[in-house]
Amino acid sequence: MSNTIGFTSSLKSKLFLMAAVPALALLYFAGAGVFERLSISTEMVKLEALVDVSVKIGALAHEMQKERGMSATFIGSKGSKFAAELPAQRSKTDTADQALQTALKSFDPASYSDGLKLLLDEATSNLAELATKRNSITSLSLEVAQSSAYYTKTIGYLLDVPSQVSTLSSNSEISRLSASYSSLLKAKERAGRERALLAAAFVADQLTPVTQIQFLKNFSAQDVYTDLFFAYALDSQKEFYKAKVSGSAVDEVDRIKKVTMEKGNEPGLGIDPIYWFKTVTAKIDLIKEVEDRLSFDLLEATGKIKSHAQFMAIIFSILTLLSLLLTSVLSFYISRGILRSINSLQQVATAIAKGDLSSSIDITQKDEMGELLRSMSAMQTALNAFVHALGRVSQKHAEGMVKEQIDAAQFPGTYGKMAHEVNNLVQSRITINRRIIGIVAQYAKGDFSDEMDVLPGESGVITQTMNNVKKAFLDVNSEIKMLAEAGAVGDFSKRSDADKFEFMFKGILTDLNSLIETCDIGFNDVMRVARGMAEGDLTQTITNDYPGLFGQTR
Repeated sequence: MSNTIGFTSSLKSKLFLMAAVPALALLYFAGAGVFERLSISTEMVKLEALVDVSVKIGALAHEMQKERGMSATFIGSKGSKFAAELPAQRSKTDTADQALQTALKSFDPASYSDGLKLLLDEATSNLAELATKRNSITSLSLEVAQSSAYYTKTIGYLLDVPSQVSTLSSNSEISRLSASYSSLLKAKERAGRERALLAAAFVADQLTPVTQIQFLKNFSAQDVYTDLFFAYALDSQKEFYKAKVSGSAVDEVDRIKKVTMEKGNEPGLGIDPIYWFKTVTAKIDLIKEVEDRLSFDLLEATGKIKSHAQFMAIIFSILTLLSLLLTSVLSFYISRGILRSINSLQQVATAIAKGDLSSSIDITQKDEMGELLRSMSAMQTALNAFVHALGRVSQKHAEGMVKEQIDAAQFPGTYGKMAHEVNNLVQSRITINRRIIGIVAQYAKGDFSDEMDVLPGESGVITQTMNNVKKAFLDVNSEIKMLAEAGAVGDFSKRSDADKFEFMFKGILTDLNSLIETCDIGFNDVMRVARGMAEGDLTQTITNDYPGLFGQTR
């Protein structure tokens, strides 16, 4: 009973492990799936915050770009142009800056990357100088190049922040949308630089060689960033750009730029800087609408991916719980059914192991366990037949019919081999016994010319015993032969070492020693009296009392 309990307990553990392993695997992979989606959700939350900051940076950059152009025109005209408009534009810039600073209060750039934090620190540091730079511009103590350099540097740091979205995202769609958004922002920044650069040139009514080189480089960079935008943008975004950035303002900007390039360094460009500023600003405002569309697309995409990731995390969790519950229920019922059948099988196997072949086995089950029980029943039947055949052969041998063997042909497989082995074992014992009988018969006749075969293993004791028997007989024979040969030549002084032998052999040699001793003493008495008579001494007599012939001789 204890063996059955131990077996069942062990099997329960194995069945539990069998169910636990896939359950744990399911839990692991489901957990990994949930973790992955939660990670995606967390990433999207962070990217949403970064995109929100980027949108506010874009708004601030847009206003600073206008302020840069107005400031360049204001300085170039010695304060005669945009004197009234510049304060209003500065107010718009301050509003955008305040919105950005509010967003940055709840934004932790260090949780993204060191590079992002460094960029924001540089941008914030430059923005802190804005009031001082404005005072210098108002007092005309700054040159156009110095003013534009400050704005350009600060805007450059700001616009490097949105480009970080594509590098910080592991989602290809977000990376693509971010790259197109960042490229457009930089293309728009080049348009803003172009606005300030040409506004100052139109105020001076001449494009200096330095300004011309700057204009051409900026023109090329603007084309590069625009091409990058088209390379990354979605088809819908490209179509929106083409539809939006078109019209009279765009055409007029192209015309003015063409005239400027044709004039080159010649004085008298003949372009009104205010007219240029308003025209190019109208074009840049159109690009700003595309920028707003791209930022909306980017925020919408991050929101959708975040919502989908959160939804899938919930679905994965629910499916995992349901799968684990279903696995547990199925494992319980399947294990219980298996254990019941195994317990029945175990009882039969235990009985067979103890030699009880009378167990009643239920072979009516139709499943795999029924097949196993039928196989167990067939094994029990085969064992019963084998035991019966073995008992019959044993009985025949007990009756002296030593040629009787098991009919191995009636047993299949291993049982047939067992029958052959039993027959071989019996035949081997019979062969050995017959050999022993033959040798003993020879020894009984005094023929010691044959020796027992050398038998392997523990049977070697038989060989050793037969050899010991032969040696004992030969040793006794040697002792007797030694005494006989000595007596034949009249030497009765020899004695056998009877103590080297035991039992009957020792008795025989002891008796022979006594016989020789008697003969030796008797013959010595006879010789002594005969010698005296030969010398004429008739007084010599035999005093010892001898039986038989020695007594008659006395």
